[in-house]
Formats: sequence, structure tokens, C-alpha cells
Amino acid sequence: MAVFTSKELWMNQAPSFNFDLSEEQILAKALVAGFVTEIGDDRYLVNENYPESSGFIYEAQNGMKISQSGNDTFSVWHMGEIAKVFDTEKKALDYIATF
Repeated sequence: MAVFTSKELWMNQAPSFNFDLSEEQILAKALVAGFVTEIGDDRYLVNENYPESSGFIYEAQNGMKISQSGNDTFSVWHMGEIAKVFDTEKKALDYIATF
């Protein structure tokens, strides 16, 4: 069971967004998408079933997955963590095809 502060969540996920999002933006996205749940003052529990519980739409033979969040972004998952986020499904599928 992983628990992060907002800073730890940012450090863990910022590379997936090319460091374009602030700590607050990543936290907001994670809360809205159901990736984390607030469990205390600046403490957030990671939903270990996140890809399957939030719009998982594709799984490649190489184990990579794509999930779609409510704001029309497509997250590519590898080994249980977000590897990259795209604004179109085609870009996400093209990314997976490079592996």
C-alpha cells in the first residue's frame, strides 16, 4: 500500500508529464482520476487497481496498458506506473508500438 505526500506524488509522477505540471496540478489530476484518495493532512493513498478501475481501454502484448481519464487524456502504463500521457489515443497507441 503506497502513501504519498503531494510532493512525493509530484516527484513520482512529474516525469510522466515531462515536468510540465506543478505539484498542485498533478495532485488535482490524480484525485479527479481516482489514482489517489486523500486519507489525511497531505497524505494520499495510491489506488493499486487504478488502471483497471478508471477507464482501462487497451492492453498490449508487451504488458503496457492505456487508460483514459475523464478529461480526454490517455495514460500509458508500464509495470503499474504511468509511463507517459498523451492527448490522443492514436499517440498513445503509437508510443506503445515503439516497444
